[in-house]
Amino acid sequence: MLRMGIRAVEQQSSSRLQLNWFDISGLPLASTPAIIHVVAANPKWQTAQLEVVAPEDAAACRVYTAAQRGQVWLDEYSLRKLAGTCPPELMAVPNPVLIDGDHHRTVVVWDSHRASQSQIYLSIDDRQEEFFAEGESGAQPLENISPGSRYQFRLYESHDHRLPIQLLEVHGKKRAPQLEVNWPTPTGSGSPTLTWRTSNGLPARIYISKDGGAEMLFAEAPVGTETLQSIEPESNYEFRLYTEKSKTRPAEIVTIPAVRK
Repeated sequence: MLRMGIRAVEQQSSSRLQLNWFDISGLPLASTPAIIHVVAANPKWQTAQLEVVAPEDAAACRVYTAAQRGQVWLDEYSLRKLAGTCPPELMAVPNPVLIDGDHHRTVVVWDSHRASQSQIYLSIDDRQEEFFAEGESGAQPLENISPGSRYQFRLYESHDHRLPIQLLEVHGKKRAPQLEVNWPTPTGSGSPTLTWRTSNGLPARIYISKDGGAEMLFAEAPVGTETLQSIEPESNYEFRLYTEKSKTRPAEIVTIPAVRK
């Protein structure tokens, strides 16, 4: 695998890479054409990598680079033999993390597909990275995910921290308030129900307005389900969910329209 850092002055820039193979005597392998690859670049440093299969008689490789479009910088070259043919895997479940009460955790799962012990470091909101986990593969939970923060996990091969072999970003977001009407199945019987849930577990107030009239308090709780037994088909009903954050403006509205005969 050929891996390098790449950066450009402008967006939509690119660099041209060429790999030439040589035998044990240092002579070019005439029967093997050069490998040419174009790598995209942008103003932020990023890791580019290219997996190639070496010819059977190859003993060495020479890499040539040139800017194909724009002004490009390349640094931190490395060319190494992979232990396997699978790319490294790094994921988090769930991602994004929905913040709901005390539940704000994710589990980071990785498999480096390398023979050496890999390391994972974590940077929160672009701060200094810190050690998170170690091993060829594994799973590690992360607690206390905060909404609005950015968690970047960097998978390194062994103790080489010059360039990560895989990156992962995890975000936390608040669960939006929910308010919905659930109807019985066409073949079933019974009345519809109103279900609601707030995003932070704090109290909510549900008001009902019939045919555009004044609001009346219907329920008050952070989460709940109520049966709507007195729904008149000829009337229009609007249910409004208020929270501490929404104050006098409903956070959610659901309507049951009138059925005109």
